[in-house]
Amino acid sequence: MAILSGLNILKTFESGLPARQLAQKTSPHALTTGLKKELERLQARARQHRATRTDADVGYIWANWLKSGSSTLNDLGRRDIRLLCSAPGVATDQRFLAQLEREPAVLSGRASRLLGFVQVYFMHWRPGRAESMERLIKSALHTPSLTGILIEKWRQNTWLFSSDATRQIGQTLVYTRVPLRDLLDSFGIAQTHALAKSVRETAAMIGAQGLAKGQATQTQSQHLEALRWLMNNLLSEPTSSQVFGAAMSLIVQGEPARMFSDFQAELCKLVLGDKRLGDPRDFSNAPKWSNVTTAAKQTFMSWLARRAIEFFFSMACEDHRRLVFWNAYHHRVTDFACALTTADEWKLRTVLTDRSALPPHARIVDVEGSAFLMEFTANNGQKYIIVEGSKSGFAAQVFKSEDSVRAGAGIRRTEFRWAALRNRSYQLNKWDHRGSWEEIFSRNLKDLGIFK
Repeated sequence: MAILSGLNILKTFESGLPARQLAQKTSPHALTTGLKKELERLQARARQHRATRTDADVGYIWANWLKSGSSTLNDLGRRDIRLLCSAPGVATDQRFLAQLEREPAVLSGRASRLLGFVQVYFMHWRPGRAESMERLIKSALHTPSLTGILIEKWRQNTWLFSSDATRQIGQTLVYTRVPLRDLLDSFGIAQTHALAKSVRETAAMIGAQGLAKGQATQTQSQHLEALRWLMNNLLSEPTSSQVFGAAMSLIVQGEPARMFSDFQAELCKLVLGDKRLGDPRDFSNAPKWSNVTTAAKQTFMSWLARRAIEFFFSMACEDHRRLVFWNAYHHRVTDFACALTTADEWKLRTVLTDRSALPPHARIVDVEGSAFLMEFTANNGQKYIIVEGSKSGFAAQVFKSEDSVRAGAGIRRTEFRWAALRNRSYQLNKWDHRGSWEEIFSRNLKDLGIFK
């Protein structure tokens, strides 16, 4: 189009050329006769060029070479060979790779060919014929005449062209904490390449394993710093939900989470705020939590339960004895619900300076007090629901989990009535808080198969 446009300008100039600006004995039309002929010739060539392939039409180049029956790629022009080496659809083609095996000098003949070929390898990261590509790349790197910063870097790190590449780059990334982009750039790997994604996810798991193991010499603040770096650099999006869940499984079960309360609280905040997991009690998040091990999910749920127990028995009813008792069983809680009366909710909103400290909760529609429901799974797999009230004198109500649903007191309800929470038709038992009730409750829980 640019050629035709320029020629049209020349044609306009020729047709509008003032005769008086030329020598009087010379006709402007006669003067430009040669120009007109050249113009017509160039237009014809432009139309022919437009009707055929462009030089960058790799498919045409490759198909034409195959059709020709040639035995050597050197029958092609240098530019065509370079284009074929850097085209994903051709560079990974078994026929092209077999031809390069027969003619290794084609790939090592020019640096631009090898650069393009390696980019295809990184782009697909161990494609179906990775071993063949790796052999060709390593062979070409032995060619002394091939020079350049990247080529020299690859020559010194031939493990880049093996299945071990993600582990080695991942370890370097975690141990040095250099920016991911900078490390990838130093090897000539683009962020969009499949190898970059694999490096990120491998490094995330290496970092999670190291953090979970912990070091006795490290302080809580050092572990927190490591967690934040990992979350911001390797476990942030676009790391997949599968890798994120697997990494969280390790960290939740790790030593720092077991030893340090602030670390545990920070981890809870990060997980609950990440859309790849979120609150495990929310049914819509169930598919996401399938990426987390059962043990890690139960541990995380117990953390949430402990926070909820401390909130309810210190803020909603201020009962220290029940707080201490149920805290000792928080690791056995598999689900829970906090249900507040309107009066208690307003009272707590007034007292709490941080509104976010008020946990998600259901409503109690009558005025007899708020309730806290805990689900326990016994050793035989039976689930039980135990309901505690906020007002003194309320006995703990005990249900089998399936019976609580029939009574209208299922733990996932958004609204409760005390008539349902005390429904004797479905109630298994009720335990009074009289005298040394803690000992009685402990025996009762053991009888159900629930131990500290």
